[in-house]
Amino acid sequence: MMTALDNAGLTKRALAALLVSLLALLTVAGCGSDGGNDGDGQQAGIEGTGIVSGFGSVYIDGVEFETNAAQIVFVGEPVTESRLSPGDLVTVVGTVDAAGQARATRIVYERTLDGPIDQIETDGDTGTLVALGQTVEFDGDTVFVNAPAEELAAGDLIAVSGFTQTDNRVHAQSIRRSETGFVPNNSTLEIEGTVDSIEATRLRVGDQTIDFANAQIRPERSALVVGSRIEAFGTRAESRDAPMIASRLNVSVFKQAPAGRQMLVGAQIRDYVDQSDFVAGGWRMDADDAQRLDNLASELSNGMYISARGVSENGRVKARTVRVEPPANAMLKADIDTIDTTAGTITLLGRRIDVRDDTRYIERRENGDRSLRIGTLVRGDTIRVQLYIDADKATVRSLERLPAGTSNAAVSGQVMQFERNDNTATIVVAGVTAELADDTTVYRNAEGDEIDADSFFAGVKNGSRVRLSGPQNGERISIVRNARLLRDTSK
Repeated sequence: MMTALDNAGLTKRALAALLVSLLALLTVAGCGSDGGNDGDGQQAGIEGTGIVSGFGSVYIDGVEFETNAAQIVFVGEPVTESRLSPGDLVTVVGTVDAAGQARATRIVYERTLDGPIDQIETDGDTGTLVALGQTVEFDGDTVFVNAPAEELAAGDLIAVSGFTQTDNRVHAQSIRRSETGFVPNNSTLEIEGTVDSIEATRLRVGDQTIDFANAQIRPERSALVVGSRIEAFGTRAESRDAPMIASRLNVSVFKQAPAGRQMLVGAQIRDYVDQSDFVAGGWRMDADDAQRLDNLASELSNGMYISARGVSENGRVKARTVRVEPPANAMLKADIDTIDTTAGTITLLGRRIDVRDDTRYIERRENGDRSLRIGTLVRGDTIRVQLYIDADKATVRSLERLPAGTSNAAVSGQVMQFERNDNTATIVVAGVTAELADDTTVYRNAEGDEIDADSFFAGVKNGSRVRLSGPQNGERISIVRNARLLRDTSK
């Protein structure tokens, strides 16, 4: 059974050591020969699914892959690395040598949904949208590649890379807005999910009807039943109630890797039965004997994001280690106070935060450094970080470097303490102190509507969620220009 271990700050050296230990396992078992030999020692095949977290080389789920000889495929077309973005879900095939150096031979971008937005609702760093009848959830971990959430609108054609749960809700890891827009009966759309019903030559995935009368079905029609997971490609008329006319329909099967292949899987869990039987990233998983590399007390369950390392065995990924990755629950935007590359920490608004190997780096400056890492940041850079805060520890989930001169610092998350005196107040959020004044601060409710100060503070208590923005004044935000209540996402 899994054992908990307080090792949430797993370093690149630890990842390399893990890969080396797996290589040793393969060598002893006589299963590591499919990767060949690089002249400096044995190398073995490595394969899996994960989230792109950075570039220079391509970092996938925190593991650095050299890509000099890699084929990169984006929506069926060979492309350069520049088409990929942090937050993209990809599959990777490559090799790893005895020193733990991974080299990719093939990287494939995985698109979960491509369709026009029917409706969208945002709430700070979280929200939902509906496209092709599917509810898409986004949060602080979602990367908006070329348009922020607040600029998206009904009718926009978007591509979503992420994970579909059993109930056909999609959790987006990255969202792109198409430059061409949605053309009814012409734009090629895509939907992935579980078949909820079938009648003659029509089926439903969530609230989207799909007409597959003239579709090419792989592997064959007999495999298509209620409960099948499918990928459907086709077109649709402008009306959101119109059926999608499928040209191709893939009945999904579990991904397979050769026996003994080293595996990495960074994905959300679905179809959870128990620790020895669940699905993540399209792989059948067995984590019954895996070592937990986090200090969370929660058991594995559907919807939980995990980072697993292991070996392909008997048609499953036999996980040796598993780390649960909790979603971001706070945001900070400010100028960097200090950087410690040795310790892997930065300080914002007086708050020290840990930067991990799998942190997603996003460059928002024009002509900026796409190979952004902690070592390329400098004091005074303006950044926005999505954090997971547990007790007094803050860990960066994603880091965006913003254009110089970006106005106002900001913080969002749970209220840790607050005090109101007449027309002023002090609120501590995510360990950051912010000062508010009724004659300066604009107060808003969770819908974004302006309200008076009394109505705002009636909704503030320890544990409630707010977003505050205003000038950075040393280690404080003072005076807050905008204060907004956020919805309670725990309900």
